[in-house]
Amino acid sequence: MVGKYTLKRKALALTAVSATLLLTAVSAVQPADAAAKKKLNLGMIYYQSNVQAFQAMADGGNAAANVYGNVKLVSAAPSNEDAAKELQLFQSAANVSKDGVVLQTLAGSTFLRAVQAVTKRGIPVITIDAPLPEGSGSNLFITNDNKTVGADLAKAVLAKVPAGKTGEVVITTNGAAVPPLQARVAGMIETIKALRPDLTIVGPLSTGNSTANLASIQSVLNAHPDAVAYLSPDDQDAASIAVVSKNTGKKYNAGGCDLEAAALQGVKDGYITAMGSPEHYIKGYLAMQILIDHATKGTKIPAGVWNTTDLVVTPANVDAVIAREKTAKARTAYFKSKVAAELKSLYSALNK
Repeated sequence: MVGKYTLKRKALALTAVSATLLLTAVSAVQPADAAAKKKLNLGMIYYQSNVQAFQAMADGGNAAANVYGNVKLVSAAPSNEDAAKELQLFQSAANVSKDGVVLQTLAGSTFLRAVQAVTKRGIPVITIDAPLPEGSGSNLFITNDNKTVGADLAKAVLAKVPAGKTGEVVITTNGAAVPPLQARVAGMIETIKALRPDLTIVGPLSTGNSTANLASIQSVLNAHPDAVAYLSPDDQDAASIAVVSKNTGKKYNAGGCDLEAAALQGVKDGYITAMGSPEHYIKGYLAMQILIDHATKGTKIPAGVWNTTDLVVTPANVDAVIAREKTAKARTAYFKSKVAAELKSLYSALNK
């Protein structure tokens, strides 16, 4: 899947790599026994530092390095959408990360030759989220079944629509050309047609970036005020619906995907029915842990595609998700058993 995010989301309250080319060298927090462990040099390069989904993947990779302890980690991304800058970050990281690099990019074709050159030097590259073209030399791809993410969200929101009720289901998107979001929309549409063929699907309607998104969502709600459900493959549309709902007092049966803080708060406050989380953290963690296992134990890096599990966030579990998102320590504790189980399953399925 090769695509470009057309959105510009609000900056997160996170330490971001500046828009100028910059490599941030991170020395992993070292546990007491770190000195006895082999020193590793690893990289974590991702598409954009001020988008929650991408940052979550980096958080997972950084966490795996921190748990191991004795790692010099280069973790970096452009602060804005810039494939050329990300490519330079990757090349710089590969020069000092002999034990491997985790790569997340939406510009796979731009990276093909660079990844080929790095892997030919014997430096492993594991790709997450969106794939590289065939022949890159990166043989393990860890992602989500994004159709399932969309389908699971649709099921949660449709559960609030009474049986036999007719009406519109409005689908919006702020990334109409982004393959993962396209797949989520496909999953939504297939699910609506299968479970509720009596409902009329409207869209997907394009909503635009952070500057225009709220106005676009308001226009959609004005044009379709009585729809029985509103679905989006992104979190910004959901966050905007929460703003409109809070300002007007009108509740909508709405859901989106990914976990921008404003959207999570919308679930907690009762303005959003559900959010579909691809659990991006798991992808980053698994990829980094596999590189660590390879470098320290000689464990074979599996070849193939692995789809991680997703989560539907509802009022029943939103407090736990909000709590885990507050600190790196909380995320590590929350995901500890989940990443261990996923890693075991991945090795079992792909290392045959």
